[in-house]
Amino acid sequence: MQTKKLTTAGFLVALGIVLPQVFHVFGNTGGMIFLPIQYAAFLAGFLLSPGYALMVGVLVPILSSLITGMPPVPKVYFMIPELATYAVMTGILKTRFRSRITLILASLSGRLVYGIALIFGGVVLGMKAPFISLSAFGYTLGIGIPGLALQLLIIPVIYQQLQKLLLSEEVGFESK
Repeated sequence: MQTKKLTTAGFLVALGIVLPQVFHVFGNTGGMIFLPIQYAAFLAGFLLSPGYALMVGVLVPILSSLITGMPPVPKVYFMIPELATYAVMTGILKTRFRSRITLILASLSGRLVYGIALIFGGVVLGMKAPFISLSAFGYTLGIGIPGLALQLLIIPVIYQQLQKLLLSEEVGFESK
C-alpha cells in the first residue's frame, strides 16, 4: 500500500511539472488563466491522505521551479503554501462534501493563504516584486476564473476515473 501511495504521489508531482508546460503554448499568461499546476495538488488531496497530499503540494512548485524555471523565484515561495493548502484542504474536505464543493472550499482556502503569504512577504519581510500588491492579487484572482471553472468541470471527472482505476487494480490484486 505504501508503494502505491508513493507511486501515485510521484505521478502527481510529475503531472504538476509537465502539465503547466503544455499551457505555455498560450503564452506567459496561460498558466495564470488555466491554473494547470493546481491540478496535481487537488488530485493529490482527492486520491491520497492529507500527509501525502501535502508532500505533493510542496514538491510540485519547488521541483517545477528548479526544473523548468516556472514558477519563477520569488513567486514560487508564495505558491508553496498555496498549493500545499489546496492539497491538504481537499484531503480534509473530501469526506465531508461533494467533489465540487470540496474544490471550491479548498480553492478559497488556498487563495486566502496565498494572499496572507503575499502580505507577509511584502509587509513583514519587505519583499518587492510586481506580484506583491493588492491590485496584482486581484488581477490574479480575476484572470484565473476560467481555470477555476475548468477545474470544477474536469477534476471531479478525472478523480472518478482514477478512483475506478485504482479500485479495479486493488480488486485485481486481491483475487490473485
